[in-house]
Amino acid sequence: MNYSFEYGTRTITFDLAYKKRKTIEIGIIPPDKVYAIAPIGTQEDIVLGKVKSKANWIIKKLFSFKDMEYLHINREFVNGESFMYLGRNYSLQIIKDASIKRAEVKI
Repeated sequence: MNYSFEYGTRTITFDLAYKKRKTIEIGIIPPDKVYAIAPIGTQEDIVLGKVKSKANWIIKKLFSFKDMEYLHINREFVNGESFMYLGRNYSLQIIKDASIKRAEVKI
């Protein structure tokens, strides 16, 4: 469900979902999506109050993400293409073998 409220001159819109958990989670998915996950049975007013109490933090994070540029890299999955994994670059090696019945990945 979508909710929104005014904070200063800005409108903060967030998605609310209910899951089996004990605490309320408030997060941001770059560049501009805000979400809240609350325990099942929590009243909407309580969740809205928690999100409003974190409005200053949300605005700061949204501005910091706005300054960053997110580049979506289109992958072709060709032999020799470089992939970043856990801070290191790995080169893709495609080995074709008729005896292999399914694909596998080795790092």
